[in-house]
Amino acid sequence: MRTDIALIGMMGSGKSTVGEQLAARLGGLFVDLDAWVERRAGKPIWRIFEEDSESAFRNLEWQGLCELTHTAGQGRRVLSTGGGVVTSPDCCQLLRTKWVTIWLDASVETLVHRLSSMADQPRPLLASATSLFERVRTLLDVRKPLYEACSQWRVVVDEQSVEETVECILRYLSKN
Repeated sequence: MRTDIALIGMMGSGKSTVGEQLAARLGGLFVDLDAWVERRAGKPIWRIFEEDSESAFRNLEWQGLCELTHTAGQGRRVLSTGGGVVTSPDCCQLLRTKWVTIWLDASVETLVHRLSSMADQPRPLLASATSLFERVRTLLDVRKPLYEACSQWRVVVDEQSVEETVECILRYLSKN
């Protein structure tokens, strides 16, 4: 039985915030895949994109997901993935088969509102956007079917607090 949970969704959907609280409620370990990549690369994600390439970042993301998947942990782990992890068919396959994968789904409006308030966090895929709304909408249009295909369950987070989202996930987990 799979006990590890992976949260997927767009940047700004709440994966890290929800993941930390979910792990705490489950008495498990929270793991952030982006943080793993940054530690492995020895530099922040925006620098990986700028100096190496998005492809280099995606390769590190895949390596991290493989390592985390095949490392036996004590107890349950909650993984926050990067928003683009679903663009790799290999990552999706690994997530679907080895993790309980939950998609935190948010509308373009919710994402733009949240990302606007996190302007201090560099996001390479938004850096050159002339319109944050249009860029987020375009990314979501491409990724939405990938999130759907990659996840076992979807939680719409637009009208929910972090606590309500965590409770919703706990109810789902208790039934499955």
